[in-house]
Amino acid sequence: MQPLDPNPTRTRLVDMHEVIGYRHTTASGVLYSTDNRSWRSEPLSSLFEEPNSGLRDQGGQVLFWGDIVLIRDPVTQRNGHHAVLCDPDLQPRLCNLKTRKVIWLHSDSPMSRQLGVKVGRIGNWGLSANLRATIHAATPLPADLPLSRIGWNVLGLMTGLLTVASAQWVITGTVGPVSSVLGACAAQALYLGLSHQHSRWMSRDRLFKLAGCTALLLFVAGVISAAVLNDQSSMILSLAYGFSGAMIGGTSTILSGDMVSWVCGGYGGELPKGKWNRLYP
Repeated sequence: MQPLDPNPTRTRLVDMHEVIGYRHTTASGVLYSTDNRSWRSEPLSSLFEEPNSGLRDQGGQVLFWGDIVLIRDPVTQRNGHHAVLCDPDLQPRLCNLKTRKVIWLHSDSPMSRQLGVKVGRIGNWGLSANLRATIHAATPLPADLPLSRIGWNVLGLMTGLLTVASAQWVITGTVGPVSSVLGACAAQALYLGLSHQHSRWMSRDRLFKLAGCTALLLFVAGVISAAVLNDQSSMILSLAYGFSGAMIGGTSTILSGDMVSWVCGGYGGELPKGKWNRLYP
């Protein structure tokens, strides 16, 4: 992989799924081209712009956002298809089209020396503006989890659980555990969906950490409940309450988070699933 200039000024212009030309910004003005060779000042109308990554493939082709290159992993020695992602303020990065793992490219990165030849474009499938924005934002997220997320998740779970349980008690005089857990899942899914849809904060690592923290809190709540609700609470009874709470908290969070990621286009920091999963195995 050969670097171009540190501030690439050439942009690829796309109308739906077709490349219609290029734009080149110079000190004297802006030039346009339909073939990336001859330039003129007459503007080209386009729907999308795909920035220059500042990189070339092994064959010397300039790589733009969304180009697909074949790369040999330096660890596994296996070839994999990766999409080039970039924006003006960040280093270029690669997304594995099979695993959807995001890799940052640095000057000393092993991947930066294994880049092969361009083999396609993810834009060939007429990506919508929303999907383009989602892919464009695919960057690795930190695994740290704000305490507010844990608090709101536990609050949503308990609200859904108690609401459904109370409704069942009022209507039938009994409480069904399955229905109550489903109510907890629904409330959690509502919170996770509304918060993830706009900020895409929920990565896989964060979801697992959220599930673990929720399970731990409900384990403690279960142990305390056993002592409060039973006059002669034993160790076995307390542990049973605790493990029941932990199982509900962890399972409900995982199910709700996975459902939300499926509806909202994937986990944060990952390339969403698409036709490339079948075309580039």
